[in-house]
Amino acid sequence: MRHCEVDNNRQVNLESHQLVWLDPDFNQKNATNIEHLRKIVDYTKLFESSEDCLKYIKQTQDTTTFLVCTKELAQEYIPQIHHFKHVLKIYITTDIENQQKWFSNYSKV
Repeated sequence: MRHCEVDNNRQVNLESHQLVWLDPDFNQKNATNIEHLRKIVDYTKLFESSEDCLKYIKQTQDTTTFLVCTKELAQEYIPQIHHFKHVLKIYITTDIENQQKWFSNYSKV
């Protein structure tokens, strides 16, 4: 078991890495994607608020973080977190055809 229950709704991450997913409009399709990703990164934290997500990422600097972010929030949010050393990769939920040129300014994207 890679994480343990603390109370009914909270878990403690016992891994050295985590997946953080920021999406104010989280839906069932994303839930299916998370289940696939959990085969790689078991501990997953979901956020609807970019402020709450940023606060959490700042608090978990001892944990390697992979971030999934919606394209709607990416341009505003990525500059705020890209400099964190523990954020290893940032994935944006968009298709290749809609990639923005500014993505290339950030090596972790």
